[in-house]
Amino acid sequence: MNDIIGMEHAEIILIPLCFLTATISGVLGMAGGIIFMGGLLMIYPPVEAFFIHSLIQFVSNFQRFLQLRNYALFRPMFAYSLGALLVTLLLQKLHFRPQAHFTYFALSVIALIPSYKNFPKPNFVKFFTAFQSGLLVHGTQILCGVAGPVLDLFFRNATLSRFHVIANKALSQSVSHGLRIILFGGLLSTSAKSQLNEDFFEKLPLPMSVLVPAILATFAGTFFSRKLLEKLSEKSFYKITLHTLQVLAVFYLWQGLNLVLPAL
Repeated sequence: MNDIIGMEHAEIILIPLCFLTATISGVLGMAGGIIFMGGLLMIYPPVEAFFIHSLIQFVSNFQRFLQLRNYALFRPMFAYSLGALLVTLLLQKLHFRPQAHFTYFALSVIALIPSYKNFPKPNFVKFFTAFQSGLLVHGTQILCGVAGPVLDLFFRNATLSRFHVIANKALSQSVSHGLRIILFGGLLSTSAKSQLNEDFFEKLPLPMSVLVPAILATFAGTFFSRKLLEKLSEKSFYKITLHTLQVLAVFYLWQGLNLVLPAL
């Protein structure tokens, strides 16, 4: 899939993509990560895409959390972190490696989750529920690339303001992306050593000419999103989120079919 765009154009696309998705995530609390994951799969092979996604999204989410840190709920976040750590250790033992077509189909399904109203509505504020969310949400994060709509299920019954929602989603995703950096970074390092390919090894970390502007674009998008969030009403907040995710679901289904059908 990375041949669609080409590695030589990665910097041109990655930097505005970082700004756009950081802004969207800062306003809606999700969707930005889904767009970013799909965009990276058009540039990089799956493992590299997952690693870069984790790296940039960690910066974006942690900065967003810092801006709203007064709204953090640390007790449930501790429970979430325990669940996420257990899932990471399990999938590391199972030697999980992502695949592009599966990721696109998974992104499509995940994006549609908020459209269904009959899902259970657990309360993230409760300690054991937060632990369960760490297991489910982080497991989905590793397997499918993103899990924002799954995480959102745990906040539907929490009776929190949108500022509490954004802050605690950002903190939980910071934990998840930090663990994914370790997991997929390890896969890349092992793959590079086994292939003894110097060019591949040099591509493991993003070149500084790409990484630094990408992080700065993420900072700018997150800062800009705070201004938009303050102007957005609660009703508009949920309506825009839902419609954005529905459009993404259709697009990623089409992307997945484009990968699978030619091989049949």
